[in-house]
Amino acid sequence: MVETGSGSSHVILIVDDDASSRDIARRCLSVEHEVVAVDSGARALEVLGAQSVDLVLLDVMLPQVGGYEICRQVKGADRGAYLPVILLTALGEAEDRIEGLRAGADDFLTKPFNRHELRLRVNTFLRLREQDRTIRSQIDQLKRLQELKDDLVALVAHDLRNPLAGIEGHLELLRLQLAAPDYPAIATRVEKLHASAIALRGVIDGILEVRLLEEQQLPLHLEATPMATVLGDASATVEGAGLTKDVEVRLSVASDLVGAIDRRLATRAIGNLLSNAVRHAPRGTSVELRGTEAAGMVVLEVSDRGEGVPDALRTDLFDKFRSSGADGGGERRGYGLGLYLVKLVAEAHGGTVSVADRDGGGTTFTLTLPVHGA
Repeated sequence: MVETGSGSSHVILIVDDDASSRDIARRCLSVEHEVVAVDSGARALEVLGAQSVDLVLLDVMLPQVGGYEICRQVKGADRGAYLPVILLTALGEAEDRIEGLRAGADDFLTKPFNRHELRLRVNTFLRLREQDRTIRSQIDQLKRLQELKDDLVALVAHDLRNPLAGIEGHLELLRLQLAAPDYPAIATRVEKLHASAIALRGVIDGILEVRLLEEQQLPLHLEATPMATVLGDASATVEGAGLTKDVEVRLSVASDLVGAIDRRLATRAIGNLLSNAVRHAPRGTSVELRGTEAAGMVVLEVSDRGEGVPDALRTDLFDKFRSSGADGGGERRGYGLGLYLVKLVAEAHGGTVSVADRDGGGTTFTLTLPVHGA
């Protein structure tokens, strides 16, 4: 037998085989709370398995399975939150209360109970349950913040490696050239080192820009910009990393292709795509960077011959701090804020970014930006 009454969002489960006592408790509590009343322990367990309950008012003297045993089962179940149980008992002996405590009961009310006392005790334990929920929620938030902090630290360490690799590569070449001075070549290396240092600062700036783009507080400086220049600048940011892996960036773009873009942000977004491609391209292969025009948009494609991106991971690939693992437990392919920034830049320009398999193996990322005059 199941009886219900409605009030607040709190749900009280009354378990009592005495119809009169059950009805008194239900009418007393249903003014403030939603009440479900049952006449047996078995039905109580069915209700607890089917819906969320905030407090159990449980008679000790139940037929078949007694209240102590039901209390043990309720308290023994993993419900992920504190569920208070108040025992209703006509027994006043200390041994009976000790047995109830052993079963996990939170409190006792002696039959016949005082209605005012019943409401007060129920509301007290409902407040404790709400406090437990708040604490659990705060703990979950702290865990998420800790995970975000760990992701951010990993991201910074991860993204700083590319410009640092460029600096290391050029320093090594510079060291070799200083052994037999070739001053024009040395000057070139110094310029490359300067470019890598600027890229290093750009990683830090990028973290701040993501936040501003998220809040739509970073104004775009749109101007007619030759895409060959932008793609060349973006390619230069990964030149050092490419040298260390023997990966060549091959650029293909029409000289008359002009975008209506924020040059700095577009360069950074394309650089992020190239950085991922170079990092995951097999040694000795090439990364293709191609710029074309279609439907009034600049279409930029960055293709590599790397391990690819599993289909299951593509739906949230451009989310913040996204990191995917290669199939078969291989190398993790990290994206952090890199692809997230690309998405934000694309959306700020009214464009898109997507990923697809490349014919013959590998991955192609496609970024669209507006064409000047379209």
